[in-house]
Amino acid sequence: MKSINKILCFLISLVFFFSCSDDMNEFKEKFTDGKEIKYAGKANDLSIFSGNNRLQLQFVLGPDPNVNKTIVFWNNKKDSVILTYDRADLLSDTINHIFENMPENSYSFDVINYDKFGNKSVLSTVTGKSYGKNYISTLYNRYIDKTEVVNEVNKDINIIWRDSLLNTVGVELQYVTNDDEEVDIFVANTDTETFLENCNTDHPVTYTTLYKPEPTSIDTFRADISSYQILLAYQLSSAAFSPLVLDNDAPKHGDWNIAWAYLWDGRWSKNPDGAWYEEVDYLNFTTELKKEGYEGPAWVTIDIGESFVLYKAVVNLYWPWQGSCPKVYEIWGYKGEGAPPQNGEWTEDWIKLGDKNNEVNRESYAGGDTLILDDSAPAIRYIRMKCIETYNNDNKIKNFSIGELRIWAYPNL
Repeated sequence: MKSINKILCFLISLVFFFSCSDDMNEFKEKFTDGKEIKYAGKANDLSIFSGNNRLQLQFVLGPDPNVNKTIVFWNNKKDSVILTYDRADLLSDTINHIFENMPENSYSFDVINYDKFGNKSVLSTVTGKSYGKNYISTLYNRYIDKTEVVNEVNKDINIIWRDSLLNTVGVELQYVTNDDEEVDIFVANTDTETFLENCNTDHPVTYTTLYKPEPTSIDTFRADISSYQILLAYQLSSAAFSPLVLDNDAPKHGDWNIAWAYLWDGRWSKNPDGAWYEEVDYLNFTTELKKEGYEGPAWVTIDIGESFVLYKAVVNLYWPWQGSCPKVYEIWGYKGEGAPPQNGEWTEDWIKLGDKNNEVNRESYAGGDTLILDDSAPAIRYIRMKCIETYNNDNKIKNFSIGELRIWAYPNL
């Protein structure tokens, strides 16, 4: 029985084979004049690179030595370009072609190779996008966070940047020196600061951010040029400073007006290993001892005379990291209308501008503690120095003492 089944299967296979052969021969006679179909080698490894109203097509011809022509179609085959070449003259099998005057849009390209016998290849397809005015209109510049004066004499400026932006490759920046020379600087995405040597701040800094919409784009796009006017912070005159004694401020020590005058009389201790009382003659600002059991913090309130956007505060010490010398302290500003309420409550109108952990640093002792203040805050007239911890052995804020307080601010325009 098994033998009969095998014979039947073999006969059916023969019938199917000869039937298919007849069909193939009929197709061959009808559509190819009885000749075998030959194909040219097709384009391989197609890539498309975006550009500014243009695109670049790249493909590999492949091993077929007879291919000598490529036709590329796009726009539903309404547009095309013919590329011809002699394989013997090509340095590589990679072909590059740039399509100019391609309005901002997405495109699909059909690529067909032809050999010198007229045979064509199987179709290869790739899609890509060109960019133009619409894309450029969405670009904006990297933000400058702030500027710092590195050297006030030479007008050396440091620009502090905010984070770089998506699809950017950097920033091109120009500034003018005090010798009227133009300087060009490239700012990489990884740069957070840019040093401007001998910068003439009477001239604005100009800059533009560079973009590539795709990592392989053949063109770099630029945001509109931004102009940034550097404002140099300057030290405020302490002649306008005065105490604003609120109800819950630290109690006064002795003659309060005299004590406050010591806060900006231009004298402070400069040698941590010397006799600070000989330098300042005990003429330091100090608050009165708090009542027994009080653990702080303690604060004082100051009217600087006019509202400014503040840049930094420098606190010069009297005691070198001992006694009532502040160890941890903060600078606060009042952003409300008018003067703060007399009761001195810490309302939401008080905002912290800066803080300091006064660790031992003998090299910076003479210059004082520098607190860079939050210049994104509004203009401030009333400030508070709030002492969290002193160098007293019990770390309790019975009182605190400093030698000098200096304030820097940006000019009011």
